[in-house]
Amino acid sequence: RATTVEITAGDKLTMKLVQEAVADLRSNNVPTINGAYNCFLTSRQITGLYRDPEFQVLYRGAYSSDTYESGKVAELLGVRFIETTESPIQKVGNVTVYRAIICGEGALAEGDFEGTGKGESASMDKGLVTVEDGIAHVTREPLDRLKQIVAQSWYFIGGFAVPTDVTANTSIIPTATNSAFKRAVIIESA
Repeated sequence: RATTVEITAGDKLTMKLVQEAVADLRSNNVPTINGAYNCFLTSRQITGLYRDPEFQVLYRGAYSSDTYESGKVAELLGVRFIETTESPIQKVGNVTVYRAIICGEGALAEGDFEGTGKGESASMDKGLVTVEDGIAHVTREPLDRLKQIVAQSWYFIGGFAVPTDVTANTSIIPTATNSAFKRAVIIESA
C-alpha cells in the first residue's frame, strides 16, 4: 500500500515483499551479515509467510524439512528470519500493523564512550570497577562490619546511530535508489 493507513487485515507478509526488499538492499550495494540479510519479524508475520502460496511452493515435497518440523523459518533466499517480540507494532483504526525490518551490515553503528569506568576508581573507597564490552561493572566496598553485603551495579555510556548514505547515488552505484537510509527496509503488514 502507499501509506500505513491504507493497510487492510488481508495484507500479510509474503515472499514477494521479502524478495523486493532484498532486491532494494542489493541494488544499494548493502553488504550481507554472514552471507544473508537479517529480517526481524513477529510470530504473526511468520504465520503470514506460512500461508503464502509462494512460500509453500518452495517447501512442496519437503515434509521432513527443519522449517516445517520445528515451525521456524531460519534462512531462505538470502534472508535470515529472526522472530522477535520487539518488532514495532501500531494500531491503525481496526487493523494492527506489524513491521518486519530487513537489514544488512552497518544498519546501526554503536559508539562507546572511551572514558567509561575511568573516573570512578579514584573516588570510590576500595571499590572495584571493571569494564567489559563497554559496560562498566561497579562493585561497592561492603558497608557492614562482616564485609558480607556487597552492592553491585552497571552503566553504559554510548549510543547507536543510523548512518546515512546520501553520497551513495547513481553516479557511484548505478543501481542505487535516492533514499538517504539505504541499509534497511521496513515491510508493513497486518
